[in-house]
Amino acid sequence: MRHGVQYGIAIHLTLLALTLATGCGSGGTTSMGPEVSASSPAGVYGELLPNAEELWSATVPGDRVAGSLESIHLLEDALYLRSSMNQIVALNGVGMPRWIFTRMELPPEFPPVVGPTAVAFITRDKLWLIDRNTGDLLNMKTLSFIPSGPPALSQSTAYVPSLGDNRIYSISIADGSEGWRIRLESPIKAAPVMGGSVGRPVLIIATERNKATKTGKVLAYEAMDAGAPAPEKPLWEKDLPDGVVADLTLSIDKSTVFVSSEDYALYAFNVATGEKRWSYHAGRPLRTSAHEVKASAADAGMMFQKNGDDLFAIASDSGEVKWSLKGGLGPVCKWGDQYLVLGAGNTVQRISNTSGDEEASMAVGEDFIVCDYHGGRFILADRRWNMKVLSYKKY
Repeated sequence: MRHGVQYGIAIHLTLLALTLATGCGSGGTTSMGPEVSASSPAGVYGELLPNAEELWSATVPGDRVAGSLESIHLLEDALYLRSSMNQIVALNGVGMPRWIFTRMELPPEFPPVVGPTAVAFITRDKLWLIDRNTGDLLNMKTLSFIPSGPPALSQSTAYVPSLGDNRIYSISIADGSEGWRIRLESPIKAAPVMGGSVGRPVLIIATERNKATKTGKVLAYEAMDAGAPAPEKPLWEKDLPDGVVADLTLSIDKSTVFVSSEDYALYAFNVATGEKRWSYHAGRPLRTSAHEVKASAADAGMMFQKNGDDLFAIASDSGEVKWSLKGGLGPVCKWGDQYLVLGAGNTVQRISNTSGDEEASMAVGEDFIVCDYHGGRFILADRRWNMKVLSYKKY
């Protein structure tokens, strides 16, 4: 599986926060909500999840969704669920369907991407741009190239990497027209990201190893609209001793980009300037993405990087290794002042934030565990569309 991570029986780990807001839909919407239960104790998860409260549990309306639940992705303000018939359901913060989109005939090639105005899916050679608030189809563009990964999105433009010609193509969200394009020196396998929080957003791209120079690059461009002239040069660029194949990730405030490289290092670069904030040297090539986990913007946060058979916990602000966990596959969420980490066989472990020692563990029976890196919620679902969201109760 190229972009995104799947472990065990369809367990999907997805980058980004759960700050879910209520909403309604159109363009394939339903006004019928799920059956939502009142708050209740954590039940069978009590030992694993001390101080847990159930935020909500729900069964998505079966009469409006065809087939079984196949995947879940958590993107900023909503959960996006895909059925085996390729329907997309967007859920708000209390488990109510915001909208249901039914027009895709094929499964997406990559995880969805959310931008300020749209949610993007790629199916084979088609780019689907869906209004993130209403579920209306903004555009369906048949691409003139084979995409190598998911796009990055600005307010008005999708930026799609090409497999065959090492280019990033800009495509207007409003009318699907192709605008400027940039050709890089090497193939682009890592998913690009849109960073920055002040002024025009910054498009950040990383390349695979160049056959001639044996190096890779990280480049940042001003995210010009598709209808504008192409940016003349990068805002900044960094040469790396080897290529990048792992998807890029961002800090919660989008001011730092994290690059896991085949040159044995995890880098933290300032999005605006390209300044290296720190680097962690792994001793082996890194081919999976790092993820920052924090329960709030004020939380210091911890980076988690898979390194061989170990999962390393690294301070987000300094790059200092705090501890490592043998057999850890990836983080799930912050739980109070501890962390929930996924292990083999659908096992979830609660880990001390200071020592990395296991405090509790259990095998989870549900089909899906969804990572909420920036929200501190434990999200479970099964293929019959039953969902449960638990949170750490502070008081």
